[in-house]
Amino acid sequence: MRLRAPALATCTLTFLLAAAGPASAGNTTGDFHYRHLDTNGVEQQEKWTNPLQSECIDVPDVTADRPAYSPINETDSKAYVYADTDCTGTEYLLAKNVGKGGEDMKFLSVVFV
Repeated sequence: MRLRAPALATCTLTFLLAAAGPASAGNTTGDFHYRHLDTNGVEQQEKWTNPLQSECIDVPDVTADRPAYSPINETDSKAYVYADTDCTGTEYLLAKNVGKGGEDMKFLSVVFV
């Protein structure tokens, strides 16, 4: 039995799409910015590109005494930032693509949904 060219092309395309999988499964698209003070008290500006989605992320290099602040959400997902680690404590919502918080919005963890 011989496969004809269109059938062979369809089978090949189906296999390639299945092998490639989703383009960005598990990640949101865009940038998330925030600021924090390092151990020397110097302000640092951070940016995450295409962060994980639906998983709580504890912000690295911050503590309750030196929390992250001034978040800007330029991702295609809503961002919930939390005053404590493990996405607990006071919760703040940042709208997708345009969500911003001021210097008084302090947080230690975030989840994108």
